[in-house]
Amino acid sequence: MRSSDQRGPPELIPYASHVAQGTGRTPIGIILFASSHLLLGGVIVLAIARFVSQMSLASGWMKLFAVAMVVMSFSMLGGGTMLLMKGRGAWMLAITAFTWLAVSEIIMAALGLGWWLTQLHPRQRGLFYHAAGMATMSSALLALCLIVLKYLGSAKARDTFALPRGETPALVRAMPLFLLTMFIAAMIFAGGVGADMSR
Repeated sequence: MRSSDQRGPPELIPYASHVAQGTGRTPIGIILFASSHLLLGGVIVLAIARFVSQMSLASGWMKLFAVAMVVMSFSMLGGGTMLLMKGRGAWMLAITAFTWLAVSEIIMAALGLGWWLTQLHPRQRGLFYHAAGMATMSSALLALCLIVLKYLGSAKARDTFALPRGETPALVRAMPLFLLTMFIAAMIFAGGVGADMSR
């Protein structure tokens, strides 16, 4: 006699499947993202001390670069940690951390583009590849950050952080688009300044 209890196939990614049921389980993709940012943030913290000891902070652009590095590293550490926590406080702190992370990555990408443009002159190629790499890497990290911010503003994030069902504030939902607009404006500004300095 066959049993009437029909069970589905085993779940390949159990973390992701339980989110939709509101059990507060963290998707495996978010866990991997948090872990990578904790690691990268720790590496940047260790690199800051070496950077400060070897580079001159006389110019305003270098000071801005140093501040952006510090903000980026601690935002990665804080945001990565909060992604693994539960509750409204962790959710709000995660949004705050990744917003600041996005701002620092925008600054880094704009500085990279500006410095790259100043290195186009044949006699000024010292930081040509470094600046191009910084602009490219910062832009890629910003894209990942905006994806996470969009996720944090979704209903799935409320389930992940074990929050009661409800509508996410409009400011949180609009943050990725605002930061993307800020990125475009910063790159246009950096492109103009870099082009003028290269002449």
